[in-house]
Amino acid sequence: MPRSSQARVTVFAVAGAVAGVVPVPVLPRKIVGALRGAMAHDICAQYGLALTADAREVLADPSAPGETPAVARDAIVYFAGRLVRPLSPYATVVQPVRTAFETLAFGRLLDRYLERHRGQGPNAGIVRIDAEEARRLRKLLDRAAVRAIMPGLARTHAMTADPPEDYRSSLQRALDGALLGAAGLPEVFGARLDAAMDDVVAVEGHG
Repeated sequence: MPRSSQARVTVFAVAGAVAGVVPVPVLPRKIVGALRGAMAHDICAQYGLALTADAREVLADPSAPGETPAVARDAIVYFAGRLVRPLSPYATVVQPVRTAFETLAFGRLLDRYLERHRGQGPNAGIVRIDAEEARRLRKLLDRAAVRAIMPGLARTHAMTADPPEDYRSSLQRALDGALLGAAGLPEVFGARLDAAMDDVVAVEGHG
C-alpha cells in the first residue's frame, strides 16, 4: 500500500474509532458507512477509477447481505480483542477499537485488490466500478477478512530489534512488551489482510 493511501486509511480508522464511542444505537454504523463510502471513493480515485453511486452504496454498507459479513466482523472482533486484552476490564474501549479495525480492514483490503489483482481480472482496463463489480468485490473483501484469522498465511509477524545488552527491570520488560505488542498489532493485522486477499483471489478468482 502506498504511504499516502496508508496514511489516509489510518485517519479513517481513527475516525471509525471515534464513531464507536457514539452511544446512540444505529448512528455509529451510519457514521462508519459514511467513512467507508468516502474511503472507497478516495482509494478508487487514486487508481484512476470512478465509483458509481450504486457501487459506493454496496461497498459502504457495513451490514452486507448474507451470512459471510457477520463472520467477517467476528474476525475483526478477534483482532480488536487481542489489542484491548491488556486493558481489561476497561470494556468501554472495545467498541471503538472494533470499529477502527473494521474500517482499517476495509480500506486495506480494497487497496490491496485494486493494486495487485484488478488488473488481471475481467474488468481490467475499465475505469468505472459499477454495482455488479462492487458486489463481487464486496464478497472478496468479506472472505479475505475471514481468511485473515485462519492458519496457513505467510509469516506476518513484525520483527523487533533486540539491543546488545538489556538493562530493563522485569517489570519494564513486561510493560514494554505489552505496549510494543499493542503498537505493532495494526502492522501485523495489515500484513495478514494483504496475505489473505492474495490467498482468496488465488483460490477463488475475482468473484
